Amino acid sequence: MVPEFILPWILNLSMWIPLMGSLFLFLCGSPKRGRIMAVLFSTLSLVFTVVLTLQFMTNYAASVQFDSVGSALSESIRLGYVVGLDGASILLFAMTSFIGWVAILTAPKVFARTNNAFYGLLLILLGASLGVFAAQDLFLFYVFFELALIPMAFLLGIWGEEERTSATYTFVIYTLVGSLLMLVGVLTIGFTAASLMEGVSFTTHFDDLMAAAHLFQELPFWVFGSFLFAFAIKIPLFPFHSWQANAYAQAPIPAVLFMAPIMVKFGSYALVRFVIPYFPVLFAQVTPWIATLAVISILYGAMIAITATDIKKILAFSSLSHMGFIVLGLAAWNETAIQGAMLQMVNHGLTTAALFLGFGYVLVSNPSRNLMDHGGIASDRPVLTTMIVIASMASVGLPGLNGFVGEFMILSGAFDSSHLGTTLYAVLAAIAVILAAMYTLRLLKFTLFGTPNQTPSEPTGQTSDQLLDQADAHSAAQQPKGWVLSLFVLLMIWIGFQSPTFTSFSKNWTSSIVEHIEQIGSFEPDFEPDNE
Repeated sequence: MVPEFILPWILNLSMWIPLMGSLFLFLCGSPKRGRIMAVLFSTLSLVFTVVLTLQFMTNYAASVQFDSVGSALSESIRLGYVVGLDGASILLFAMTSFIGWVAILTAPKVFARTNNAFYGLLLILLGASLGVFAAQDLFLFYVFFELALIPMAFLLGIWGEEERTSATYTFVIYTLVGSLLMLVGVLTIGFTAASLMEGVSFTTHFDDLMAAAHLFQELPFWVFGSFLFAFAIKIPLFPFHSWQANAYAQAPIPAVLFMAPIMVKFGSYALVRFVIPYFPVLFAQVTPWIATLAVISILYGAMIAITATDIKKILAFSSLSHMGFIVLGLAAWNETAIQGAMLQMVNHGLTTAALFLGFGYVLVSNPSRNLMDHGGIASDRPVLTTMIVIASMASVGLPGLNGFVGEFMILSGAFDSSHLGTTLYAVLAAIAVILAAMYTLRLLKFTLFGTPNQTPSEPTGQTSDQLLDQADAHSAAQQPKGWVLSLFVLLMIWIGFQSPTFTSFSKNWTSSIVEHIEQIGSFEPDFEPDNE
């Protein structure tokens, strides 16, 4: 048992060690020493995160744990450094720390052009992402949210592939527009909430905003829309997904391991953390529209993935489809659907990271992203193949693995949801499960078990000479092994067979949020919260 007074320090260290460590890497001259330091800093952060997660499991509290409160900006402006973890954020925090560690550890195995600046940006990205999930102040959340975008833009723009410039511009424009609208929303509700507090002109502390949530229902619709739009871009939700496929395709694999499994969760986490609790009345009014866009994302992503030939774009559209499931679960807004959506955020992060890392290993030997240019890997690298197949089956939702649990809970909740008003959303989403099996099996067939084309088809704008140059660049790297992927597989199996252990993290928090919404008098939930 760790003493209580130490836990806030451990939380802060888990976030700030990567951020401070990045400064050492920018000043470090030796690339080899820089990599060792990056792995060390990320490992320390992971160890501290494990301690916090184990400590949280002692009570599964709904309230904020390990909180650390700094001084406010002034007596009238309650804006400051407030961090902590609760049932909504603890598993996402742990997932981020683990995947960030994997991204840094495996970087030289999947990307040849690593240097100290590259590792430094990855550490900044890790620290900022952890800050997003630990922030207990909306403005602080916004700061970490924006901070995470900066290193990702540099990683994509400098170390990306041939079409990185256009992919970077699209990524920056989409996220910048959304972020500016979010900032306007943050300022508006900050001044509104302060009207309840004597002597305070502005506040964005979570507790203050929750207490003022009844006031937000009377705000203009555009305030609610600014948050919804910003987070729909980040998820992304159809039709705000245009930046995703190219960004995933052009970014180096270590950066994609942050972008696909972690950064897209910023949006879905914000929906359940801010949008629904702060604007339940307005959210209830647009629930059919949100559910419709979620189902379109599910089906559209799946259908494009079936026809695509670019490996990274197939995984990108698969991610779009699976994020649609999460949004559908949040739109259903009953206990089963919410628990499923929050668990699926973690499941999607693990499976997506495993698939991008696994196929990143495949691309080391053959840099062509066209799945038709691969094949026969199963006979040469059976361990790697086994890990990829298991991760793929988890993504499809095979019973016994983590993906099945989350998607089943979401579909079950959507079927029983009184807020959706119809079972059609759940039926259409269930069809996508079949489509997911189709594009996943197609991907596995041609990349792992098929016979490669004799001549590269060059689907990504790369010439044969460029592909050969990339292959030469990777030749110095040791052929990566599958042991890191086995860690993902173990987690997938653990969650698949012991899902109550993981849903317990958010159960009490969800009940408290539902009780809060009932007090506002927004809408009646179709379940009785468990307050035990």
